[in-house]
Amino acid sequence: MKKLLSLLVAIILAALLSGCGGSDITSGGGETKETVNLLDTTIHGTSTAETDSARILLRCDIDNILDDACSYEYVEVFYPMLGIYMGYPISATLKNGEEYMVEVPIADESIKKTEPFLYMNEENPSNSHTEWTIRTSVISNVETETVGHGYERCETTELPPDENGNPQPPIKTCYPGESFSSRIGGNEPGTVAIFGDGVKKLEESYIGLLTGTGNGIIRRNGISTSIEFSITGGVAVGSPVVATYMTPISQFFVTGDATLTYGDLTLTLDGFVLKDDTGKVYGEYDATTGKITWLEPLGSHGSVIVVTYESEPFVGFGGELVGYGNGNDSVYEIQTRYQYIVSDTLRVFSTQGEGEVLLIDPVSGTATVRFPEVVEVDEPIKVSYQTYKVVMPLEIYIYTSRGTYKRTLTYSLEMGGVS
Repeated sequence: MKKLLSLLVAIILAALLSGCGGSDITSGGGETKETVNLLDTTIHGTSTAETDSARILLRCDIDNILDDACSYEYVEVFYPMLGIYMGYPISATLKNGEEYMVEVPIADESIKKTEPFLYMNEENPSNSHTEWTIRTSVISNVETETVGHGYERCETTELPPDENGNPQPPIKTCYPGESFSSRIGGNEPGTVAIFGDGVKKLEESYIGLLTGTGNGIIRRNGISTSIEFSITGGVAVGSPVVATYMTPISQFFVTGDATLTYGDLTLTLDGFVLKDDTGKVYGEYDATTGKITWLEPLGSHGSVIVVTYESEPFVGFGGELVGYGNGNDSVYEIQTRYQYIVSDTLRVFSTQGEGEVLLIDPVSGTATVRFPEVVEVDEPIKVSYQTYKVVMPLEIYIYTSRGTYKRTLTYSLEMGGVS
């Protein structure tokens, strides 16, 4: 996830703090208890077009003269099977006895464009009509970090002596500080957002400029980025100010069509430009370098960036390689890459033509197939199919000023069933 050291610390702390309900972190002369309750340990989705979320209930209980609040910074959702993660700001401070509900998106349109979810579509990498290989890649993750905390700015006003000539104590007036500065990790231009007090937000509405509940400037120098910004009205003292941004986009090489999905934003490649569904041009793609130059900011959509595209190598038939002929047999046992197969969609091919599916276990993805003739040595055997279900574990990390909490859940997406 974020950084190796922070992940190791998170795992160690998570082992100490994990559980279904809350956990206690004690400091000073009493107890301050941060309760992190994941309300949904199993989440079941039924549509590739909808966003599925997990609910987290936060609570702060203080019995410690040194503490006056609990600060919750941000959440990270990690897909161990996919190796991708997404970060979401909380930026909330709770007083004694207060509760706060956080709804964290765990599977949106971007996630559902990755494998194995992609195989739930009627057209997918195994049965695409194109003659090129269909690839899907996560080319940018959501990075999240705390870049400051609320503070007070105080002014002292000296008073003249009173009517009797006696000195008067100065008047001290304090206001929430509005100005902040920090550095953040390498990021994709046009994707930075700043959050404070859970409701205040600044976004990179122009590349290099932050606007919203305040304003700011982003200065990029290679992999180094500095930010200076002000939040109108400031934030609560001690409350975390959180930044989110997309990591630098990985290069990819397109032969034909390409679609880029970033949360609820979809861009398609038209020649060398990337457009949304209204025709607005966001960027230019260089097929030689495999890189994008952005003309408009992408904004903050709280999700990974996924690209689905046609690329080398050329595919003459079928789509997913499951084995090779041995020169002796026409009947073979095959195993699909993904499980939960819609039975009547499984087809098998070799260069001599389409084979016959004799038996299939749709849950495991194993099948017995037969070809009209013996399949020659090293001749590829390929399949195409559609799936109806995906099941995978998720890890959720909740970062606070006192520590890191880990929670786990099982996410499934199911459409239709075995036919």
